[in-house]
Amino acid sequence: MLNQNINLLRLAEATEAAAETAAKGGVPAWVYIVCGVVAACAIAAVLIVRANRKKAAPARADEAAALSQARPEPQVERETLPITAVGNVHGIGSRPDQQDAFGVSSIANNKLVKEKGILAIVADGMGGLKNSGEISQAIVRSALKKFSDFSGNQRETLLMLGANINGVANDSFDGGTGTTFIAASIKDDLLDFISIGDSRIALCRGSSLLTMNRVHNYAADLDSAAARGQVSVASAMNDPKRARLTSYVGMGEPKAVDMPAAPIQLSKGDRVIIMTDGVFGTLSDAEIASALEASAPEAALRLEALIKDKKKENQDNYTAIIIEI
Repeated sequence: MLNQNINLLRLAEATEAAAETAAKGGVPAWVYIVCGVVAACAIAAVLIVRANRKKAAPARADEAAALSQARPEPQVERETLPITAVGNVHGIGSRPDQQDAFGVSSIANNKLVKEKGILAIVADGMGGLKNSGEISQAIVRSALKKFSDFSGNQRETLLMLGANINGVANDSFDGGTGTTFIAASIKDDLLDFISIGDSRIALCRGSSLLTMNRVHNYAADLDSAAARGQVSVASAMNDPKRARLTSYVGMGEPKAVDMPAAPIQLSKGDRVIIMTDGVFGTLSDAEIASALEASAPEAALRLEALIKDKKKENQDNYTAIIIEI
């Protein structure tokens, strides 16, 4: 047990050292930190399994002999769920410029889908800042171009894409602009994603809609403070800075990056939706889930009709990608 604790301690030290090295070498430190957390979770899981095995009673000699003669069970391959359809909605609303951008890798490229799965990405340029439409378009183009180039598994590819996106934003644009982004990867029956900002990714299963990422805005901080009793609910709800982003691409080093603890297993009939706040800020979860009962292309048409029917004053740009499993 002492050796196991030492291993965990060494891992923590190595992660911290890697982050310092990353900062000196230009690679975003959060990439190493996320990888370190994932590795620590994996080691902890192994230690728990080993401990449980030690607690188990030893098999009798005759049982052990029978087990040694038993044939190993055949390996069951992971189910490969096809992407049935992809739909998208992309509107300017009542704004003078389109600052949202989106893209999806080819689902018709069988080789790419088999090796890498598909990539869907949405970016929402920050209103009121210069070049916000240009930066959102630039990171989407770069992500789609680089998706097939990176080696590694699903999560490693997303981490490298995140580092690339941040590099493009910081190298090509000054600090006076910014954008959110969510990049989602679906391979076989697994969904993984990386997110910065307040755009959202949600899973619709049956009639239920579940938001899967944590948003990075001042509203989230205020709501957390209200839940702890540090501020009143009224002041948290009425704070004029609620919509202000606390982490975004283009700020240098993002203050927060969100990924699930592990890839999410999908089931046949699931819908995955990635959307900007022009969608979820106008429609309720119930309205979005209702639209997603249709096929992906039809769901996109329903979402746009619902948004336009609201006739919302100062309707923001709205963008969504719907992936039907």
